[in-house]
Amino acid sequence: MDYGEKRIGVAVSDPLQMFAKPLAVLPSGDDFFGEFAKILAEFRCERMVVGMPYDAEGERTQKCAQVEMFARELRAKFALPMEFYDESFSSVEARAKLAKKGVSDQQVKGKLDMYAAAEILDRFLDSKR
Repeated sequence: MDYGEKRIGVAVSDPLQMFAKPLAVLPSGDDFFGEFAKILAEFRCERMVVGMPYDAEGERTQKCAQVEMFARELRAKFALPMEFYDESFSSVEARAKLAKKGVSDQQVKGKLDMYAAAEILDRFLDSKR
């Protein structure tokens, strides 16, 4: 997941946990949890990976506390293991990959968060191999 105050990007992996797939951008707030519950059920998710917004030196930022509050809510509502993973430059890298494929800024508008979530999940999966 790529947490934001207004939107949360969601990605899922394949059953073999080899690839990350951008899935959705959901609004933050109470509506998020109902929509996210549907995703967990549909994809039979086994764990949640939440991007942690460390700075360029790997240090905590002010936004880390917001992500941790959000994570506490997730843990309270969903009984799944959760891991945090560094989300540094995930949006920048996702946008660069899309641009390389010829996807315009207009085509990505409103969807970048789910591509950033896929970037975070992909890094996480790579770290487990």
